[in-house]
Amino acid sequence: MVYGRKRTGPFMIRWDALFPSLFKLRQRGLTCSPVAWSAAHLTALFVKYMLRELAGVYGPKALPVATRRKILRAARSSGIRLTRKVTRLKPSDETNGP
Repeated sequence: MVYGRKRTGPFMIRWDALFPSLFKLRQRGLTCSPVAWSAAHLTALFVKYMLRELAGVYGPKALPVATRRKILRAARSSGIRLTRKVTRLKPSDETNGP
C-alpha cells in the first residue's frame, strides 16, 4: 500500500496479486507449490524482460516504463491477476498510514 497526495487530497493505492491455486497448477501438470511457482515465475519474467545494458540492482519503480509494462503484461497472460484499488482518504486519515 502506498499513501500519497495529489492536488485533490490524500490517497491510498493498493495493488493485489492473485496467483493460480494448487488445483490450477496441478491441472497444468506442475508439481510445485503456489508460493514457489509465483516466486520463480515472476523472477523469470524480470530476467527475461530486463534490459541487457542495465547492470546492478533496481527496484520496480526504477525500471524503464516500457520494461515494467512488458513484465506486467506477461504476468497477466500467465494467469496472475493484478488489481489496483485507489481510495480517497479524508485529511485526518492520512496520518493513520504506516
